[in-house]
Amino acid sequence: MTLHEFLALEHEFRWGGLNGDDCMTFAASWVEACTGVDPAAEFRGTYDTQEGAEALIAAHGGMVALAGRQLLPVGCKRVQSPQSGDVGIVRAEVGINWVKDVAAIRFGPNWAALSPVRVIAKPFETVAVWRLPV
Repeated sequence: MTLHEFLALEHEFRWGGLNGDDCMTFAASWVEACTGVDPAAEFRGTYDTQEGAEALIAAHGGMVALAGRQLLPVGCKRVQSPQSGDVGIVRAEVGINWVKDVAAIRFGPNWAALSPVRVIAKPFETVAVWRLPV
């Protein structure tokens, strides 16, 4: 599956990543589509609210630490300069004067992230990047 095909799919927002994705499992679903391995498998269905997601992320040291813990065993490598198809943690505006780190997929010069309404592609601030194995 190409990145364009993946992003064109209907992505339904669901906390916990069962029968849909949230801002964290969206990028994991892309990794699974490319590698056959779901880096979020152990967490899918273990929470079903924003508070549950935030508790899970905090318990693992934050988004960057959690992403690294899950992506490195799949063969992803941490890189400095993002390319299309990479996954990363970006800083996204999620409300009035509220910024949050979310998982996203690099799409040209932008990052694609799943919001509760739809996939949004913007030049979000890059926090950390991982390249998928080839």
